[in-house]
Amino acid sequence: MKLLNDRYLGIYQNQVDFDLQKAFDKLAEEADSKENFEFYLANSAVHSSNIEGNTVSFDTYLKSSEHH
Repeated sequence: MKLLNDRYLGIYQNQVDFDLQKAFDKLAEEADSKENFEFYLANSAVHSSNIEGNTVSFDTYLKSSEHH
């Protein structure tokens, strides 16, 4: 079963004023992008764990991860 059809992709790309490669290049140039990504990744992991019933706080996670 095929859910996506690329028939309109070219039309969409011509209408949207956005260059994905430039966006990735800009992200790579930012000095703190890796640190930001790691922070947001850890934050989302903690909140996802909370949804699943784990009671760990983000502060507790950060303190324990500093020692590893």
